[in-house]
Amino acid sequence: AIDTKERTRLEDCADFFEDLIESTAAKQNMAENLEKVMSVGGNVEGLNVNLVTPDRRYVFEGPIKIFAEENGSKPFADFLFLFNDLLLCTRAKSVKDKKFILQDEEHDIIGMHEVTFGDIIEPTLFSIIVQSTETNSKPVKYFLQAPDKECVNNWTTHFRNVIREVFKNRKVFGVPLKILIKRETENDI
Repeated sequence: AIDTKERTRLEDCADFFEDLIESTAAKQNMAENLEKVMSVGGNVEGLNVNLVTPDRRYVFEGPIKIFAEENGSKPFADFLFLFNDLLLCTRAKSVKDKKFILQDEEHDIIGMHEVTFGDIIEPTLFSIIVQSTETNSKPVKYFLQAPDKECVNNWTTHFRNVIREVFKNRKVFGVPLKILIKRETENDI
């Protein structure tokens, strides 16, 4: 029979090993994410920005046409990469070889902090709205045309999750917004 002291020590050891396994898995996920972000950055021609940043996570990618409302139905990109903080709009040079082209770095990299989800217009068409943080800028509506309904479901789910995460984790001068709001509320009391 095991006494309570021994049992407690064994439970502590089991907890330690469980934490160690979780930590190892988390580090493995970080390494895989870093590898994916570096791979995307290396396969996009015309990208002069280093995609590797400490908080950036790869989320989703796929063939989907995107066009601005003001430009009519002519897509400016046909393959998108979604990260937790930005949307990278590219043209596929060779999907099979994972080679892509970024035509206009200023317009083809969209910060997710500027994005709100629009509407699902048709089974394969939905919209997002981008409000630039520059003064006097007007919101731009983008339409995204997917090959099928399942693709729309995948993209809309990922967009909504990223937008929710960006909103939840907003920072002002590196301080999470919810902490600043909490401090302000405490000061009002």
